[in-house]
Amino acid sequence: MIKKKWYVFALVSIIVALFCMVMFNYTALSSNITQSIEDVGSSNLAQAKEELQAYLENGKSVVQTTAVSVEYMVDAGATAEDIRQFLVYESKRYMEEIDENFSGIYGLFDGTYIDGIGWVPDADYDPKTRDWYIVASQAKGEPAIVSPYLDAQTNTIMLSVCQMLKDGESVLSLDIKMDRIQEITEKIRLNNVGYGFVMDKSGLVIAHSDSKEKGKNYLDKNSQFIDLVNQVQKKEKSCFEINLRGETVTVFSDTVMDDWSVVMIVSNDVLFADARMALLHNIFICGAISVLIIAFFVITFIRIDQSLEREIESNQKIEEMNRKIIRALVRTIDAKDHYTNGHSLRVAEYSKEIAKRMKKTKRNRNLSIMRDFCMMLEKSAFRAA
Repeated sequence: MIKKKWYVFALVSIIVALFCMVMFNYTALSSNITQSIEDVGSSNLAQAKEELQAYLENGKSVVQTTAVSVEYMVDAGATAEDIRQFLVYESKRYMEEIDENFSGIYGLFDGTYIDGIGWVPDADYDPKTRDWYIVASQAKGEPAIVSPYLDAQTNTIMLSVCQMLKDGESVLSLDIKMDRIQEITEKIRLNNVGYGFVMDKSGLVIAHSDSKEKGKNYLDKNSQFIDLVNQVQKKEKSCFEINLRGETVTVFSDTVMDDWSVVMIVSNDVLFADARMALLHNIFICGAISVLIIAFFVITFIRIDQSLEREIESNQKIEEMNRKIIRALVRTIDAKDHYTNGHSLRVAEYSKEIAKRMKKTKRNRNLSIMRDFCMMLEKSAFRAA
């Protein structure tokens, strides 16, 4: 019979191996799912970033092209009226041919404010105090983006792209409506879950999936987004987890032309719901396989043990039968010789006792006795002959 301790050792080893396999499988699958989610989230956000960046680059290109034309006109001696007519024409053309959200070109040229859509400012209007002029002055001839503001004429949220001309005093600016940027922001999602927003360096929300959030400052001392915005602006990680409004969320972030941050937020409960279900299915399947393997092992072990027991019993019966046959033969031969009668049996007993004292196994003792029986049987048969 197989020793019980070896059976227990083998069973425990199998259980431990199966447990390690399940845990390794769980860890690997969990890591792969997490990495896959991060890759998909980063990819979706990168796509939104590219759309926003391309849109703003288009606005910069329009401003640069127009600035070159205005500078050429100024060098050619064009009057303020000539520049005004040119800006009116270009404003209309840009809205019709390039983007309807490019709502007008204006600027300060040789100390005179000129507007391409016919807006006439108040008498106390000072262009040099406006954000579009200040930002352009700081950019030193490079196109720059002005944070969104409330347009005085249309009463809508606008952003501007501006550029200072080569004379160091004149500035050209293009107003852009936020509709297209809002459309891009509303599509920032991960597998149809989560939401996105775009903010500038000051924490002002430029566009948001929820229109009610637009215009809020997430760096305000009463905002629940202060920690989130701080981590986003540090730019240490493009994907991180944070507790927001009492729940754990995953945040994906990136920058747009070093001026804005585009952010996507997804609740972990929603984000990992499918992943957790997949992991549970995997654990269930691995558990079922483990149970089948253990059951197969136990059944196989029991059958092998039973088979060995039957084999041992059969061998014992055969050995006992052989001993009886040899004993009968020995007695038959010894009976013919008065002097050696009983000698063979006594020698067999001596052999058994010697083997026992030598601490041989029962099976080895029996084999030794049978060998002695056979030798004595040959001698007796020889004498009888």
